[in-house]
Amino acid sequence: MLIDAHAHLQNLSAEELKHALAFTDNLQKIVVNATCEADWNDTLNLASRYHIIAPQLGIHPWYVDTVSECWLQKLSSLLLENANCGIGEIGLDYSPKYKEYRETQLLIFSAQLNLAADLKRPVSIHCVKGWEDLIRIIKQYKLTILFHGFYASVEILKELLKFDAYFSFSSKLLIHHPQEKLSELLNLIPDNRLLVESDGVPTELNETVKLLSKIKGKELEKIIEQNGEHLIST
Repeated sequence: MLIDAHAHLQNLSAEELKHALAFTDNLQKIVVNATCEADWNDTLNLASRYHIIAPQLGIHPWYVDTVSECWLQKLSSLLLENANCGIGEIGLDYSPKYKEYRETQLLIFSAQLNLAADLKRPVSIHCVKGWEDLIRIIKQYKLTILFHGFYASVEILKELLKFDAYFSFSSKLLIHHPQEKLSELLNLIPDNRLLVESDGVPTELNETVKLLSKIKGKELEKIIEQNGEHLIST
């Protein structure tokens, strides 16, 4: 069965959540990523109620301006209390709307990587226009990394392949980006580093696998299932 490697369910209403979970018969786990301090407990509560949910806690680069003075201590405590919890969604985003927080992003990103390394937890990373800084920073760590919604240059990909990294794709990403560029990227990514995601509410991930298989010209469902199992057992 497949793993939804990157999802967001913590802010849904009860009715929306019921509807979302109705489409999970073909899923083994849904990795639900918190994005800010305010939704950490909601994410953990979901995981305690539904065995299919694997939680991850972190500060997304869009929300670095919302943290409290004790955010890192709080995150550390919650991770120690929840041994199967990863760290995510974290990263760097230098798009125009968020670039003014670059220095804060760097500090918070590095602090979370330190925590991941200390506790040996996997991390789920979002990166937009910040690849140079990201590569420079993650070289300092030995981590299991998921680059979610991955789309970057071939040159960046070649650098990222030097790490213990997975690359996850949603059907939306695969449909709306140029097929020639996607084919070039996917043909460089080893099959045992591929994952699928909804990046929101779980959808028909079998269709995402079919899209990946079509682009790569081979059947990928079994290996993607195995990759997901390895990720959640890290």
